[in-house]
Amino acid sequence: MATLDISRLTPKERLDLIGELWDSLSAADVRLTPAQEAELNRRLATFDADRRDAIPWEDIDADLDRRLRPRFFLHKRHGPTSPMPCAGTIPTLRMSCRNFATPCAQR
Repeated sequence: MATLDISRLTPKERLDLIGELWDSLSAADVRLTPAQEAELNRRLATFDADRRDAIPWEDIDADLDRRLRPRFFLHKRHGPTSPMPCAGTIPTLRMSCRNFATPCAQR
């Protein structure tokens, strides 16, 4: 088997190589261990027992987007045309206007 010097590849080239290697495998090439198969069967049985408890992926994705997206609010002094809007609340971090070059009166 030939040896590759992957240290000279860029991160993108390495990721592309990983993708090509992954795509070259078929399901028949990768076997589950008995423990993995038992765990998958257990999870499937739990899911099948009560599908009403399952949360659709779209709902999870929207919830994550809503919770993790940074939120910025403008003080009344700053409007959409202001050259330097101040930041308001970022999920658990408070930022005041004094963090910017042009502070507003809302300190």
